[in-house]
Amino acid sequence: MVDRLERLINLVIALRETRRPLTVDAINERVAGYEGNRTDAWRRMFERDKADLRDLGVPLRTERRPPRHHPPRPRADPAGAGRPAVPPGAARAT
Repeated sequence: MVDRLERLINLVIALRETRRPLTVDAINERVAGYEGNRTDAWRRMFERDKADLRDLGVPLRTERRPPRHHPPRPRADPAGAGRPAVPPGAARAT
């Protein structure tokens, strides 16, 4: 099992290293700590993780891709790419 801090780091890497926004399903399949778990509890954990990353200063945004009926896709904001993924001293597993 992947611990919370490792899961957050894996999520940042996945979101920053993609040319296109990832779907929630793609994140679920590819990011260590999320893989294969498609329950409501997983979705709540994913939403908490995104909120935690934003609180740590990781610039995230959600994009809609045509056609409009596709679900929104989270992505690390390239405009904030120069910022550290996790501010020094802020990365403590709870």
